[in-house]
Amino acid sequence: MDSGEQDKQTRDRKAGEFVCLLTSQQARIYAYILSLVPNFSDADDILQDTTKIMWERFDDFTPGTDFLAWAKKIAYFLIMKYYRDIQKKNTAFYDEQLIRKLDADSQALSVSFKDYHIHLRDCLKKLKQKDRKLLRLRYYENQKVREMASRFGCSIQYVYRNISRIHQFLLACIQKQQMLKDLT
Repeated sequence: MDSGEQDKQTRDRKAGEFVCLLTSQQARIYAYILSLVPNFSDADDILQDTTKIMWERFDDFTPGTDFLAWAKKIAYFLIMKYYRDIQKKNTAFYDEQLIRKLDADSQALSVSFKDYHIHLRDCLKKLKQKDRKLLRLRYYENQKVREMASRFGCSIQYVYRNISRIHQFLLACIQKQQMLKDLT
């Protein structure tokens, strides 16, 4: 294999890694941008610019580190530039401290979201096998309640009651775990 083929394989591998990471986090990056930029069109432009810069600087990203945090940092600087540009045009009021506060709040929500997923995973392990199967069919396999009732030979109301009971259990379990974490 010559060096040209090796370079192409390296580029293809790099592109594949980038696309995989980006697609898994793009909705969260966009939600972050939208939390700081109220205009959808401007938020779309910032997401596009963020993605472009991320690709250009992907060699600077350390595999195994937090891709979302890295992407948010790039987006943050573009958001700050966006507000500075608006201020230059005198079309809107810009308060850098407010943007920093919103960014900090968004980061805190991101951390609590990670905690929530950890707690949810732990709570799901506490469910009975049949309850996990019910959730898997409903949410992972997108089976309709009517189909599930027919499959198990029960009423639609029975399936809904069980799903509701499981939701209540999971919510209580997550809240309890979060409360225990907050106490430590």
